[in-house]
Amino acid sequence: MKRFIRFALPLLAGGLLGALAMWLLLSRSLALGLAGRGPAGSPPPGEEWTLDAGDGVRLRASAMTAGTGEKWALLLHGRGETGESLAGLGEAYRARGWSTLIPDLRGCGGSGGKRRGMGVGDGADVLAWMGMIRERHPHAAIVLHGVDLGANAALAAAGERPEGLLAVAADSPVPDLKTQGDRALSGGGKLLEWGISAFLRRETGFDLPSLSLRRQTAGTRAPILFLRGEGDDLVPAAEAERLLWIAGKESRLLRLRSGHGDGFRRDRETYLRGLFAFLTGCSGSPQTP
Repeated sequence: MKRFIRFALPLLAGGLLGALAMWLLLSRSLALGLAGRGPAGSPPPGEEWTLDAGDGVRLRASAMTAGTGEKWALLLHGRGETGESLAGLGEAYRARGWSTLIPDLRGCGGSGGKRRGMGVGDGADVLAWMGMIRERHPHAAIVLHGVDLGANAALAAAGERPEGLLAVAADSPVPDLKTQGDRALSGGGKLLEWGISAFLRRETGFDLPSLSLRRQTAGTRAPILFLRGEGDDLVPAAEAERLLWIAGKESRLLRLRSGHGDGFRRDRETYLRGLFAFLTGCSGSPQTP
């Protein structure tokens, strides 16, 4: 009996700790937008564009042309928001000669479907929007600018090395499930990680490896500007530094006097000065396949 207790208790304790880690990980991630319906909202001003995604979901965006129409900023909102929240940022881009396309991510505003995959799951939709811009403006150079989960979507799309991508501005990307899982499951073993991945595949169509923001960042050839608030209590500073290191020598990190994802509102002058100085320094030739 003593031998049974000596061997069984550690296993039971490990199982309970693993279950707790799994619950904390999934509840936090679901709250951040792993799946489900997002907010409603009015579209920002502009011409309405619609897109039928690969799975048949109808998506909506607002487009406004500026300058020659050959420089485009595709702006991607974060959790709890719609494209309307980026109207001010769109105005700043257009004042500098950039056309803008501001979609409602799936499951938010006027777009159908449900949110999925921590923003990384929106990468395919972002690629489709880029394709629509290039259909109408074949020589367009495109910047992907995302906030919070929109930054995850921008990095996920950039990791596929799409034609026409000039640069990425990733404002407060949220650590992906793989990164959170590695942290929460340290010491939990491969079996627990396999169980969580199986659960995620069934519920969302994604597993832990497929949600790796680090992997997508490493696959991006375009320069990336990471924007991070010094008061950001959601994204560890070490994770921002790691993404910067993975991204390569042309990428930069802009620190702001703000919290998570609110740098444009709270430190606008630094935000815009750093952003457009970065874009001015990027090569004028977007990447090709």
